[in-house]
Amino acid sequence: MIVKTTTGRPTEGLDEHREQLLAALPDGLELPHDGEPDSVWRSDEFRLHNRQARPPEWAKAEPQEMGTVVELSDIREGTELPYEMLIERLSYNREWLHHSSHKLTVVLAGDVPPTIGKGARATVVRPWAHPSTNWLTHAAGNSSEEVIIFDPTNSEKEPIEPAKDLSEVIAFDFRVVGKGPDGQVGQLQRPALLLEICGALPYAPNIEGLLSARTLPLLTFLGLEHASSIGAFCNSICGYARINSLRLKQALRNNKTTLASGPGSDAVQELRTYLGSIVKTLHRAWYNATRSSQDEAAKDAVTEAQEEVNLALKGVNRNPFKGGQIGRTEKQNTRQLSPSRSPTPLGMRRVP
Repeated sequence: MIVKTTTGRPTEGLDEHREQLLAALPDGLELPHDGEPDSVWRSDEFRLHNRQARPPEWAKAEPQEMGTVVELSDIREGTELPYEMLIERLSYNREWLHHSSHKLTVVLAGDVPPTIGKGARATVVRPWAHPSTNWLTHAAGNSSEEVIIFDPTNSEKEPIEPAKDLSEVIAFDFRVVGKGPDGQVGQLQRPALLLEICGALPYAPNIEGLLSARTLPLLTFLGLEHASSIGAFCNSICGYARINSLRLKQALRNNKTTLASGPGSDAVQELRTYLGSIVKTLHRAWYNATRSSQDEAAKDAVTEAQEEVNLALKGVNRNPFKGGQIGRTEKQNTRQLSPSRSPTPLGMRRVP
């Protein structure tokens, strides 16, 4: 992946490798010192585990100019990139996209598949947002304040106390889908659970897997992988949590997809405990609603069966049973017991 960028901010980090960069820069291009305005378009090559500067491709930039161009290159022949998944994955960087000065446009060039219309060849990426649907319950707010989660099944309110152990504030908005027209708790077609830490996205949704794979990475981090009916719950919850924390940023692993736990990573455990208490409460409310829906469905099935039988007995409807007819008789069909099978009084033995 080739990234060309200029920041419009004071330069930093170039003096460390200044001699090597100057030897490879195009003629006439001046390299600013650290602390001076950024006046170059830098080109860097990113691979899975390393990064390399490409000084011959650097160019002059205005001190107040800002921008980034990303180009995918050297893609192995036969590699498929689902366009819709690419746009969705880029939309997960909500904090960056929400900034008024930031804009991300994906442009398709070259031999574009005919299935993609001309209007979709330049797509402005919007920040991910909750789908428009009926919600059962939700938890939204900041970790510095008390948050109330309402369980509509039991008409109970559960408070989540402020996170006193966290030095930075977490902003979050988690929601659980509600019941559909059939009275059953529904499912989301494209759920997502996002944890944003200083612009990074650890435990991002696996959008190439099954529905439950979209939200299971974060639920596993929070310790809910073995919760009751977790597979169904994965498809019923979505939302995000965002925090800018230096301690958590330092806990990010090199690939930015997980947080390192263990000694010296108290911030990770504090984050996990607080978010886990929120999601566990939402799971309990969802579980109560799901059990209530199942009980109501069972009662409705029994009631419907009783009505069918009663109507059949009255001769209003055809008999729902395939074998024979249901009729009413006054005679009680009781089986007569033979003397050898007559009941024995309590405390007496039968003599053969």
